[in-house]
Amino acid sequence: MSELRRPPSVTMACIFIGLTSLIVFGSVTSALSNWGSIELQDGVRDVLDDPAFDGVDLTVSQAIEWLRRAAYAVVVLTIAGVVFAVFTTRGDRISRVSLTVMCGLAFVGFIGIGGLAGMLPAVLAVVCATQLWSPDSRAWFDAKNGVVRPAVPPVPGSPIAGPVAAPAVPLEQPKSVRIAGLVALIASWLVLMFSVYYALIYVTARDSYVDSLSKGSTKKMLDEYGIAPSDFVTWMFIFFVVCGVLAVLACTAAALMLRGVPRARTATIVLAAVSVPVSFVFVGVGWPWTAAAVFVLVQLRRRQPQGA
Repeated sequence: MSELRRPPSVTMACIFIGLTSLIVFGSVTSALSNWGSIELQDGVRDVLDDPAFDGVDLTVSQAIEWLRRAAYAVVVLTIAGVVFAVFTTRGDRISRVSLTVMCGLAFVGFIGIGGLAGMLPAVLAVVCATQLWSPDSRAWFDAKNGVVRPAVPPVPGSPIAGPVAAPAVPLEQPKSVRIAGLVALIASWLVLMFSVYYALIYVTARDSYVDSLSKGSTKKMLDEYGIAPSDFVTWMFIFFVVCGVLAVLACTAAALMLRGVPRARTATIVLAAVSVPVSFVFVGVGWPWTAAAVFVLVQLRRRQPQGA
């Protein structure tokens, strides 16, 4: 008996949730490794001095201790997110329910902590949760777990339907195309998330960002290249706007390609080729996206079997 094919919606949701959990895990563990630093104490002190927290009876040390406990809780949740994502791809129904609950928690957390900057990841968490319960996802989980839904009884007095022609079976996409589409979709979503986040920082806190770049090692590096901090922030904003537009186009092309739209594959190849030099500009940070774009190009340029 051939193995039941997992719907792309389940695969995409689990990969995105797993990658997001790993990114958050790395960020929180990195912060915990530098816990109790002077910078952290100054940041907490500035927050507590804000008039909005006048009614909060907490010292800096108490606030840092509560933040540390919250960070440990986030670490546990991110590990659970990776585990549940893996088991959900195998058809485990309890993991699917747990992953849906975690998407709800992520929505609340991104909105509560990130504000406007957290809107995009919060919306993506909702999208992932809905993908896990889409009709094709429910049918796949039912088949994997041997669940048989009762047939809807006919309405009394309705005519009995005669034999009907079997629906045409759509041509299955090659595995390389499906994998390339998922990689392009996830990588583009991450770029779009970073682009929107930087744009919000530029619009809402540009002066503070320029001030932070006007001191320390970053200022020395910019001075070596003769770049003013304000100019650097502006050029970075323009760069991320371009990246955001490319990411939207790439997401659209990849999604259409996964749905079988004929010319979407060509558009995905073109956008992947464009993203290689663009992502290579960020030495180190952008190289994972360079590798992802090259991978998509290789997968989509492979010779496809006849009739695929």
